[in-house]
Amino acid sequence: MRSFGFILLFLCCTAAYAQQKKPQKKIVLKYWEDMSQKERDAMLGDSALSKDVLALYNNTFVFTDAKATTALFKALTWDKENNLPLRFYLFNKLIASGDTSLNKYLTEYSAKMLLNQTDFAVKYFSRERLKKNSFYKKYIPFLAADLDEKNEYGTFRDYLNYFFYIEKNDSIKQMVAILLKELEAAGAGKK
Repeated sequence: MRSFGFILLFLCCTAAYAQQKKPQKKIVLKYWEDMSQKERDAMLGDSALSKDVLALYNNTFVFTDAKATTALFKALTWDKENNLPLRFYLFNKLIASGDTSLNKYLTEYSAKMLLNQTDFAVKYFSRERLKKNSFYKKYIPFLAADLDEKNEYGTFRDYLNYFFYIEKNDSIKQMVAILLKELEAAGAGKK
C-alpha cells in the first residue's frame, strides 16, 4: 500500500511538473517594414517558420503544385502570432502582385487573413491610409468575391463591428466603416 502511495505521489508530481508553463519567447508584433534587420533575421531563422513561407520570402517558391500552394496559403494565414509580421508582409506582396494565376487562392484566403489577424490587418490598413496609401483597396476584390453571400458578409461585417466596438482610435473605426462600404460597393453580400 505504501509503494502505491509513493507511485501516486510520483505521478502527481510528474504531471504537475509537465503542466508548468515553459518560458515562451516573446512574439514581436511589429510590422515587417518597421522591424530592424536583426529582428528580421531572428524571425527568418525561427525553426517554427514554414519552409514554404521561407521559400516564398527567398523567391524560390514555385506555384505550380496545387497542394504546395494550398499549404503555403494555410501557413501564411495561420491564426497564431508566430512570425506574423513576415507572413502578413508576404501575403500583402501576393495581394499587390497582380498575379491573376493566384486569384483563386487570394480570394479564398484573404478573408481568412482578416479574420485570423483582424487587429493586425485593420490597424495596418488604417496606418497606411493615414500615409495616403490606400493599400486596403487591393484586398477589396478578393474579399468581395469570397464574401458575396449575404450571410457570409453579414457575419464578417458583424464580426468587424464587434471586434472594434470599444476601439478608441477614430482612425481605425473610420477604416472599418470605409472597408465595409467599399466591400458592399464591390458586391459583398449581394447573393
